[in-house]
Amino acid sequence: MNPTPHVQRIRTLVSDLEHAHIKLAILVKSGPRDEPRVLSHICSEVCIERINVSLELSRLLATTPNELRAAAASPILRTIAQRSANALLLYNLEVLFDRTLLIDPLELIKRLAHSRVVLAVWPGRLRGDHLTYANVHHPEHRDYSSKGIVVLEI
Repeated sequence: MNPTPHVQRIRTLVSDLEHAHIKLAILVKSGPRDEPRVLSHICSEVCIERINVSLELSRLLATTPNELRAAAASPILRTIAQRSANALLLYNLEVLFDRTLLIDPLELIKRLAHSRVVLAVWPGRLRGDHLTYANVHHPEHRDYSSKGIVVLEI
């Protein structure tokens, strides 16, 4: 896939979101893509910092005792996000769905998007007007309405 057509869409989206109350856009993969290469190209062209949430959060939680991880996860992610004053692209969000962390992944991402533009690569699917993660019988299953959220298929 050629990432170039997405660059202008993302650039316009970031500019539009700078003036919104919640500066969040959810990026949903619309088909088979070389996602890391596409995201890397888009971020370098639009000057957005990429954060691998699963890698960063897991690395920092590794030194946190198990019984304190749920309380520590949200503040740690906020600290990670504050490294950049500009727009962020959050990807590999799967760790946020870990039930032991007691996090509502979408609400946490929305809170991060009050102070800066956040593009979040959704690890699940867009089905109609719902963002889903995992199948219905999976313990980490989530189903969110996408109403009021900017969703862009890439």
